[in-house]
Amino acid sequence: MENIKDILDDSSQHNRASWLLFLSVNAYILIAVFTTTDEQLFFNNSYLKLPLLGIEIPILWFYILVPFVVVFLHSNFVINLINHRAILEQRNSGDKDIELFPFLYNFLFRKNNRNGNTIVLITF
Repeated sequence: MENIKDILDDSSQHNRASWLLFLSVNAYILIAVFTTTDEQLFFNNSYLKLPLLGIEIPILWFYILVPFVVVFLHSNFVINLINHRAILEQRNSGDKDIELFPFLYNFLFRKNNRNGNTIVLITF
């Protein structure tokens, strides 16, 4: 069995990459939405030129598919965080503290207070 620290580090790296991907895709979509003109929205047969890629796609397809992409990426990220929290809870059942990979969620989940009770600062 792998060491719990290695499992947590792998999970933290994966979640951080997933979070950065989610933010990047949302920023890219936001830029694409802001480049859309009113005329393009009124005419059904217009095309949207994607920033940085230079590809023209039908604007209707863009606005139909983008919400599904965002929901998929967000769901994937939340499910990974739920799994990561379960691993953090397993780690907290042990006695010793270990240094973890720098990921925001690791710092928002704390194990001990003065009474020795578990404190969870983030829940789903």
